[in-house]
Amino acid sequence: MSLGLELGTDAVRSLRLRGDRLIARNAPSRYCLLADAPQVRELLDKSGLAYAVCDGQIALLGDAAVEADGLFGRPSLPLLPDGKVPAEDPPARQIIAALVESLLPAPGAPGMICGLVLPGAADEDGGPDFLTHLIRLRGYTPAVVSAARAAALATLEGQRFTGLTLVMGSASVEMSFVRAGRVVGATRIDQGTDALDGDVAEREELYVYDAEGHRYRDEKTVRQSREEFAGTLTSPAGPREKHIAGCYAGWIDTLLAEASGEGPAGVTPEAVPLVCVGPPTQIPGFQPFLAGRIAETKLPVEVSQIRVADADLTLARGALIHAELERAAAVSRTGGAGMTRVA
Repeated sequence: MSLGLELGTDAVRSLRLRGDRLIARNAPSRYCLLADAPQVRELLDKSGLAYAVCDGQIALLGDAAVEADGLFGRPSLPLLPDGKVPAEDPPARQIIAALVESLLPAPGAPGMICGLVLPGAADEDGGPDFLTHLIRLRGYTPAVVSAARAAALATLEGQRFTGLTLVMGSASVEMSFVRAGRVVGATRIDQGTDALDGDVAEREELYVYDAEGHRYRDEKTVRQSREEFAGTLTSPAGPREKHIAGCYAGWIDTLLAEASGEGPAGVTPEAVPLVCVGPPTQIPGFQPFLAGRIAETKLPVEVSQIRVADADLTLARGALIHAELERAAAVSRTGGAGMTRVA
């Protein structure tokens, strides 16, 4: 059994093979810390929310943290803010470890390979070392794969894993050229929908208050309205939607400008598909909006079509395929059985 794991800024997603079945797990990359008090425990118990107690605080993670938003007026916090592992936040690191453990079953054999997609900015402050260490502690051998390669492995088999990928997330936006499964050029913006939601909340003065009177930006309300977008990106319905469309245009135009020109060595001269991955690509009108921006840009390769992939499990599937490739390569060196096909 191999396993694919995407440690996303918005959610952690895993996908594994059990026989001929694919089994998926996911949880929001969120946590919430509350003061340990009898009334808090009583409310959580009545609500059926799982929690842990540590150093005088109650910790909720994943879905429980998100559901607790409405109970206490205190918004849940990202476990990987801006795609980074918190360097000075031990509780958050402990909760990351607990969340990863909850999504990784015990391996069927020591050293089983886990294909791993890391968040965009996790390469700072020892982030990869911490995250890969968690995988090893669970009994797996981590095999890190870029989001671009994972997207290509999951969606471009019919094109011999060659094309363009656009991966959009809550902390970064990245466009890459992939040839035969190898990333030959990429450009990235370390900003995503988390920054957009915070900006809209500030602009519109949307705040919530907890029981102690502390004020927080109401990013949850903005996120919900963005996900239930009124109109389309090409025809936004109101001022908020127009601002969101403007942010999308800024991200995409910046990426296209940096990707234009002759392009990196190894880019195919043939027309190739552009595959779009990530929850932000699910917004209404995304494909024609992106096609319009591309039409105004001279890319080093012609785009034959624009595809929007499944938002939830594409990168985890690519990570699983990467793990299977790594396993097959290791087996071939020892003369064993080869790769298992991932449907």
